[in-house]
Amino acid sequence: MPRFASKHLESIGIGAVIGVIAFLIINVAVGRDIVPGPARAREQPAVAAPVQEAAVDPAALYATNCGACHQANGEGLPGTFPPLAGSSWVTGDPETLIRIMVAGVGGPIEVGGQTYNSAMPPQGHLNDEQMAAIATHVRSSFGNQAGAVEPDLVAQVRAEGRSQAWTSDELEAARSPE
Repeated sequence: MPRFASKHLESIGIGAVIGVIAFLIINVAVGRDIVPGPARAREQPAVAAPVQEAAVDPAALYATNCGACHQANGEGLPGTFPPLAGSSWVTGDPETLIRIMVAGVGGPIEVGGQTYNSAMPPQGHLNDEQMAAIATHVRSSFGNQAGAVEPDLVAQVRAEGRSQAWTSDELEAARSPE
């Protein structure tokens, strides 16, 4: 060992040297940056990973946006808000349901042999994925057994550009053949 190194080691102590070497080996092994001070300041800050949107929860969306009127069980409020359970407006052509959700519906509408005459406001504040999730939820809940609705269908119906509420007669005329 060179004379300088030997004297230097003696002055700081062999334990300290072993500690420094162990520190370096461990930190390099676990991937820690061991470069001190100014060199670190020159490094680019890490870019945060994009925040992923929470998965859409159809039941929660339904409860928040539809449940007050149509109730948690989809049975509606007799004489006031129509049921979604067993309704052909829900289980039939999915475009009809989306049209109702996008632009709303007003005036008399018959559901399950009973006439309702209250207005449903448009749910345009929901994005296509949320609206498709709710539509799929109501088409497959409350005893309903209809197929899923895709966000692309919601976008297609939304692109029709309707801004006023539908009437039941208009919805009947616009229905796709089943």
